[in-house]
Amino acid sequence: MYKKYGYVVANQLLFLSGEYEAKAIPTVALQIEAIRPEQLAHRSFYQENVPWQCSWQSVKQGEARVFYNDSNEPLGYMLYKTLWNECGEVEHILLYQLVILEDSNVDLLPQFLASITTDKVHLTTVNFLASNPATSYLLKQGLKVTTEQVQMTKEL
Repeated sequence: MYKKYGYVVANQLLFLSGEYEAKAIPTVALQIEAIRPEQLAHRSFYQENVPWQCSWQSVKQGEARVFYNDSNEPLGYMLYKTLWNECGEVEHILLYQLVILEDSNVDLLPQFLASITTDKVHLTTVNFLASNPATSYLLKQGLKVTTEQVQMTKEL
């Protein structure tokens, strides 16, 4: 139906889910900046062309982190929510964006995630691009695809 009205498939999207435990072996000294999701929009590297559920405006009560190397160059960022148990421990992480700015930095993803917690948690991604290196990384860590869909766009 959408194609009939001029929409085209832009991206394959995946929801992943499973248990994850960050086993971060520091490979690079990271500087971590915790910011509000709305502050991401003012960063030159922020990727705005994402499904609406994953944009900073849609992640109410969310959190964001930006990662820099020791020369203060941005390496990537996360937009996420944490759910806590009654003991005050992180129990579930909902990832809306997990972005590395250069594919060669995929080995930094464990450090990014370990900045939230190193405990075993349930991790769920929301509408991650199938082509995102973070998607491949999480699949290799044992997360499973729970839902597949497409992102469609229409030129006006």
